[in-house]
Amino acid sequence: MMSIEVKKSKNVIFKELLLALLPDLTIWGSNNVEFMRNNYSDIINAAREFLATKDIQLTKSEFNLATREMCTKGRNYMISKSIPSNKQYEELSKIESEQETISENSEDE
Repeated sequence: MMSIEVKKSKNVIFKELLLALLPDLTIWGSNNVEFMRNNYSDIINAAREFLATKDIQLTKSEFNLATREMCTKGRNYMISKSIPSNKQYEELSKIESEQETISENSEDE
């Protein structure tokens, strides 16, 4: 019987490395790609540079696509687990705070 060897694409390898370095999908899902590239640039760029030492070169578009896909993967994970995003959490906190204010005002009357 003949075996088939399937190699991973450099995009998949890069995303697996990013997930190993930043394993919390809620970090990816709670933020947009621009935020991630700005605030986690050391980690993201180190992953890219590490792959370059292994002769795995990512073009700028492959790099951009992979980091964008990580944010999407994180958002999909959060949706599947019903985890609110930062924005949703802020909205829920605002509603709860407004309800507390209304409750306090009604107790004062």
